[in-house]
Amino acid sequence: MTTHTRPPEINARIQRLVQAISAIPVAPNVADACSNISNAVRVAEKAESKPWKIDPLTAKEVKNYPDGSVRVPQIGHWLYIHSNGAFGILDLWSDTIVMSKAGSNGIAFYKPT
Repeated sequence: MTTHTRPPEINARIQRLVQAISAIPVAPNVADACSNISNAVRVAEKAESKPWKIDPLTAKEVKNYPDGSVRVPQIGHWLYIHSNGAFGILDLWSDTIVMSKAGSNGIAFYKPT
């Protein structure tokens, strides 16, 4: 099995994004959570020559789950957002949730099935 490692500058950039996203307020729904996350990424990436961004919920790659949750794919990560605004970010390289936040109703994030 091949082990992939990211360059240190990419790891630092990801950590900066995780810090920015962890500071956003809790949200009551998918749209508000996605908007808050997108805004945090936009601010954290403003100094980059090729800034990363979060795809809109209308993108064809977004998967909708029966319970109202969504999965927004990113390069190397999947962003899951529940209908209650809870979210988690899955690192596809390590298959771990690198950060999560409960929704405004206090219900914690869990990976939808």
